[in-house]
Amino acid sequence: MNKILIFFFFSFFSFSQIESGNYTSKYIEHYDYNYSQDTYLLTGEDGGWLNINWYFTEEYYSMFAEGDNFKYWYEYEGTRDFDGSICDAYNIEDGRLLLVDYDNNQLIFFTDLDKNNIYQTMSIASKIEKN
Repeated sequence: MNKILIFFFFSFFSFSQIESGNYTSKYIEHYDYNYSQDTYLLTGEDGGWLNINWYFTEEYYSMFAEGDNFKYWYEYEGTRDFDGSICDAYNIEDGRLLLVDYDNNQLIFFTDLDKNNIYQTMSIASKIEKN
């Protein structure tokens, strides 16, 4: 069964930019950057099972969770390496960065860029399905 899900995921995501359409993520985790360890550490706050519905286009994405609806414009930056995976990178209008990690089936959001060019927080939405 897992091989079937992986096949479907890669068939939808096997090119340079995310395919327009509806997606659902089932799980979310939040991390804070730790300077002394030079890594992101899991906060344990507000994470866990959470259905988030996403709609992606070439120019913006919308997300729907717990009765809230948000729309954000973004620009495709190219690719970036994240923990050994090549991800599509998008600069979001509010200064956040989105990485689409096809290898690990997740959306990675970075926020709060500091003067050292390090994002202070990271959120990972995972267990993604195309609707």
